[in-house]
Amino acid sequence: MSLLWSLFQAENNIRKKLYRYALSTVLQQLGKDVDIDPSTSFEAPEKIRINDGCKIGKGARLIGTSLESTSIDLGALVRIRPYVSLCAYGGKISLGRRVTIGEGSVICGHGGLTIGENTMISWLCSIVPANHIFDDIEVPLRLQGEERLGITIGSNAWIGSCVTILDGVNIGDNAIVGAGSVVTRDVPDWGVAMGIPARFIRDRRTPHKRRPRTQTRLPIGRSMTDVDDISEDMF
Repeated sequence: MSLLWSLFQAENNIRKKLYRYALSTVLQQLGKDVDIDPSTSFEAPEKIRINDGCKIGKGARLIGTSLESTSIDLGALVRIRPYVSLCAYGGKISLGRRVTIGEGSVICGHGGLTIGENTMISWLCSIVPANHIFDDIEVPLRLQGEERLGITIGSNAWIGSCVTILDGVNIGDNAIVGAGSVVTRDVPDWGVAMGIPARFIRDRRTPHKRRPRTQTRLPIGRSMTDVDDISEDMF
């Protein structure tokens, strides 16, 4: 290894340590073994908790502005892929252990958002627990306020790419929502839903004719969710 490369690596490690130390002085909590890309932007960081083993990718935004004492709470081993926006917007976002959020997704907390452990949110999803009020035709829409009911997504659920989840929806444990769906009503535990608007297709526990599938173990960093490096016994 060349001397120049060794010096570069040493400088890079020092920069990472300084960045981590700087974050620890402003965040409400910063766990151990956290990997946050320096391009990540923070707003109201004093209301943001990041637990052990979390990874946050390039260009992510964490906006903690809220009246809540803790507005964004990332459980251990959460994976936030590049260019994800987590925006509390007056409410709270709570992500359970090992939750993954795919690239380009917009996750908001207006009326409250809770996602259970091991749930996977794919690319370009929109989850917004609020809706504009539009009853008065004489008043501009932007002045009529919002309804904020909240959204709950259970544990071990899978939300496909480009899914939109609307305010007031509850998605159960072990549920699946197909890619491109717009979810306007609840999805039960073990349910499979898809479409615009999404409709219940079947219960995953019901016997179902499956096409042949081949399981592939991809190298770390090559999967859709980038969780292949998470060991069950970590933390």
